[in-house]
Amino acid sequence: MYSNNFNMPNYNNMPNSNMPNYNYPDRPRNPNIPREPNMDREDLPVLKDEEYMQGYLMNIIGEYVRIDFLIGTNTFIDKEGRLLDVGVDYVVLQEAESDDYVIGDLYSIKFVKVLR
Repeated sequence: MYSNNFNMPNYNNMPNSNMPNYNYPDRPRNPNIPREPNMDREDLPVLKDEEYMQGYLMNIIGEYVRIDFLIGTNTFIDKEGRLLDVGVDYVVLQEAESDDYVIGDLYSIKFVKVLR
């Protein structure tokens, strides 16, 4: 487990000052906040035009939905929850049982049922 070679660094005893300091910006807790400060997501045609699935789903944000995802060639998985956000290639659901967020691939969606 330990090397007797004194030319090799011992990473277990390295001081923290040698470790890189990554300062990550705080990530937004609200998924409706635009990702880029100078980019207005509403200007993207796929997000505002109802002819695209993203645009249609943007109009039902806040609704409780069940989405069927096609995984592979013949496996369907359904997810239920409140639709929180729609991006160019993803959707965000908030599960009712746990309040967890589920992010799904938009291009795997086959059916969306709005539950009333």
